[in-house]
Amino acid sequence: MMPTTIITPCRPAIPLSWRLPTHLALSLGQIFRLCLMIGAFFLIPASWADDLQARIEQTARNSGDNPQAAEIHVDLLDSVNHNTECSQPWNIGLTPGEHWIARVNVKLTCPGQPQARWVPVLVKVTLPVVTVSNSLRRGDSIPAENLIIKPQDITWMHGNYLTDTKLVAGAIARRDLAIGTVINPHDLNPPLLVRRGDQVLIEATAGNLTVSDVGTALDDASLGESVRVQHHDSGKIVQGFAAESHVVKVPL
Repeated sequence: MMPTTIITPCRPAIPLSWRLPTHLALSLGQIFRLCLMIGAFFLIPASWADDLQARIEQTARNSGDNPQAAEIHVDLLDSVNHNTECSQPWNIGLTPGEHWIARVNVKLTCPGQPQARWVPVLVKVTLPVVTVSNSLRRGDSIPAENLIIKPQDITWMHGNYLTDTKLVAGAIARRDLAIGTVINPHDLNPPLLVRRGDQVLIEATAGNLTVSDVGTALDDASLGESVRVQHHDSGKIVQGFAAESHVVKVPL
């Protein structure tokens, strides 16, 4: 004869022979009430959770912590029980010193209730940034046509990106850059205004008097860097600094 089974609201049918010992057994009514209590504690309407998520996202957008062009999405990293509901709009904030990016703990305060709730969230930020469209070698000058603006996830970049190609074009790559690499300010050396072997204009200034001559640069130099120049006529070598493209200023 098949064993008799019992049906409960919380679990599949089980044979009576597998039931708990008598002193641990629960009645059907107790099991049903326990199910209702568990459900009431852990489950909240999806629409309410979505509303909370949307409010947090809007707060992150309005915070000013991220560029205006950024797309922001918030993921709740933990379940939220019914005790986190509030009959009024939540006051939403962060611990002082934190910013609305990456993983943060959001402080929820319900008006009229002194106790704060903390909800861990992941703030994901996407922003159009400067990337490389063709690979470059260390020491290469980066041409403007080799740069492209593309949306990238900057959540974990800690600000190490650029959004304007003008800040990159002409700079010198400090390392090899593969196609698609997001340009980091630390990847760049200033553009060279003077290159070794270039013909340059030498300007020597004293007060309102400026004397100009032409010479050949003997060094590479970025803005303000020291550079040696050899005069074409005399062959004399003078020391100056790169002031503009192909212009070296020499103090008198």
